[in-house]
Amino acid sequence: MKNAKLKEVIEHHLRYEIGMLFETYRLIAAEPFGPTRTAFVEAFCIHARVLHY
Repeated sequence: MKNAKLKEVIEHHLRYEIGMLFETYRLIAAEPFGPTRTAFVEAFCIHARVLHY
């Protein structure tokens, strides 16, 4: 049971969080300053925090 859950986390959740981190970084770089860019920065921080723990 424990190994199956770890496998799920690595194969699905970790891959998702890393992908979202890179995607939000790309969006930040492409967006001019303003409320939309601020939202992308906040999303980036959330995904970075999830990966940190």
